[in-house]
Amino acid sequence: MLKQQATLMIDLQDFVHVGSGETLIHRIHKYFEANFQPGVSIFVDTSEAFLDDDDSDNVRVIFELGITSLTKAKLHDALAIDTAWNDTMSLLVKYLGRLKRESQEEDEFEIMVHNKFAQVGKIVNTDVYGWRADAKITISVNETYRS
Repeated sequence: MLKQQATLMIDLQDFVHVGSGETLIHRIHKYFEANFQPGVSIFVDTSEAFLDDDDSDNVRVIFELGITSLTKAKLHDALAIDTAWNDTMSLLVKYLGRLKRESQEEDEFEIMVHNKFAQVGKIVNTDVYGWRADAKITISVNETYRS
């Protein structure tokens, strides 16, 4: 669902799952040094997951995610950096909106986005700028859990 919605966005350059929060900075740095193509990319990191078995018929796994939209901009070019902030925020909001609509249309998952976004800038030495949102994705695992 996360990658599927990303691949439907024509203005998104790439979607990358970067694992846990511990490897996030290293993997983003490596991506922008080795694989960068102009445009905005979405990075998703999974920091934790919780099993919610409340003795009902609904067993769920709740994933804590970081969803970050990033692009490169020249370090001392204020206009390029402002454009990067704008482009990455627009794309992040659009992506989160797509996920929210999908969760309302399908019974596969629920998403709850925290109401605070954080600016991300100058990761390691890559001149990368963007925004990060934290979210919870809840997925029903009844069939798997009870098998």
